[in-house]
Amino acid sequence: IVMTGFENDFRNAMDSASEAFLQIREKFPNEAQYLVTHGSFTNFYIKLNLRALAHMIELRSTPQGHPSYRYVAQEMGKLVAAKFPLFAENIFKFVDYNDYDLERLEAFRKIEKKATALGAKAFEE
Repeated sequence: IVMTGFENDFRNAMDSASEAFLQIREKFPNEAQYLVTHGSFTNFYIKLNLRALAHMIELRSTPQGHPSYRYVAQEMGKLVAAKFPLFAENIFKFVDYNDYDLERLEAFRKIEKKATALGAKAFEE
């Protein structure tokens, strides 16, 4: 946004949305949530046991995952592994710390291959 020269416009829009949210929230708290933009920072807490944490980090670090949450999952894995090295060795076995360009490309290739095979079978019958 900064590089495109729209930083002031972006910040003004974000500020307007925040002000509208704060005003509407007083009378209509449920409806006000729809004024929060995707660019807003939202704090939240997650309480997980070790099994659920490992599952979430492994699942969200796969190559098909969106880069934004892949990064978060990878960082979570690194932080836990740094504090508890045994976890990294024994529990976080399937965390993928690699970086991928076009992360969904391989998944789409598999789908295309299956569709092609199914199409060929249909014509054989």
